[in-house]
Amino acid sequence: GFLALSSENAVVLKADNYDPNNSYSCAIQSGPMLLIENNVNIQFDKNSKNKNFRIGVGVYEQKGEKFIVFASSNVPVTFYQFALLFLTKYKCSNALNLESGSYCSLKTPSAKKPFSKTRIVCNYLYFQLK
Repeated sequence: GFLALSSENAVVLKADNYDPNNSYSCAIQSGPMLLIENNVNIQFDKNSKNKNFRIGVGVYEQKGEKFIVFASSNVPVTFYQFALLFLTKYKCSNALNLESGSYCSLKTPSAKKPFSKTRIVCNYLYFQLK
């Protein structure tokens, strides 16, 4: 999938739906897709034992405003569990896994160090599009 950004919009979309001729100023390709059109990716097993730290991104709308949310798990989770976060907490229709592994780090330019991995199940950042 792709996270594609323009000066006025942000979308998470399946790789098949990405048009490089569109007016996106930036696009990131990664995967797998966590959510596709309000559904957890059908490739994910609810009972999977494959747990890793994960970082993902989704786009959601609230009261006519659009937001980009980046989330980082603080404990190992399955793709299915991570997808549910974007579906239930943020009501994203599409979400993309950006990174998975034994250690993942999410850092912002203003943060002096990556988010702490203690006591919190998941850290997140969100940005409002204007």
